Amino acid sequence: QQLWPPLPQAPMVQVEKNNLGVPLLGKRCSMPPLRPLFIVLLIQGTAFATAMIPAFSLRFRELAVANGLDEAATAASLGKFIAVRSVVEFAATPTLAFWSDRVGR
Repeated sequence: QQLWPPLPQAPMVQVEKNNLGVPLLGKRCSMPPLRPLFIVLLIQGTAFATAMIPAFSLRFRELAVANGLDEAATAASLGKFIAVRSVVEFAATPTLAFWSDRVGR
């Protein structure tokens, strides 16, 4: 049961060839294209991987040497940590999105 009634949705406008909108005629537009969003996310992920992960690796190696730990084991632990973080993010994102839609923003 919802705690409050849903907000009314604004009707979508379909743009005809003459660039005039046709609101409230029952025509609905398709979903907006998501390709630009995916391209931006790909660029962001690539930038993170190329810029931050080597810096983390070097910093962890310095910490391992300073504390007398094995460098290879520390590098493997960092790789596992990054992999687990990605899996947790992949699993938690839909759950948090669903919760955000239910509770509100």
